[in-house]
Amino acid sequence: MAMEDFFEVLKRIREEMRRIVEDVEKEFMEIFPLESREGIVEPLTYSYETPSEIIITLDLPLVKRKEDISVRVEDGNLIVEAELCERYSFGLENPFFKACTAKKYRKVFNLPEDVDISEIRAKFKSGVLEIRIPKKHRGIRIKVE
Repeated sequence: MAMEDFFEVLKRIREEMRRIVEDVEKEFMEIFPLESREGIVEPLTYSYETPSEIIITLDLPLVKRKEDISVRVEDGNLIVEAELCERYSFGLENPFFKACTAKKYRKVFNLPEDVDISEIRAKFKSGVLEIRIPKKHRGIRIKVE
């Protein structure tokens, strides 16, 4: 094989490897949303309903103080954000990707129309945030005298 042919083959291999890495990175970006690449991760969440309210619990490890948590309602959405007391890094067992660093939790819930947003209550204890969202009364029973 001539030296020029060897370098041409090497050039094609390098270009193919670059294309493979770009394809893998593209797949990675589709799996992990932009927020996680910016240090924002979604907390583990559990929710259930009773006849009178919706109860949501969020696991917020590395959040130490209730002052680091924001719970608000905007445009029919309940938005929860919390700052971590320290950054948390997690890596992948893959030489092509860098570790991700979490700085903040963020979760958005679409609220149904039959809730009373003025009566929403949130309580934070031992790394768990509990949010209670009362439902509006659909009717009242009137006592007949």
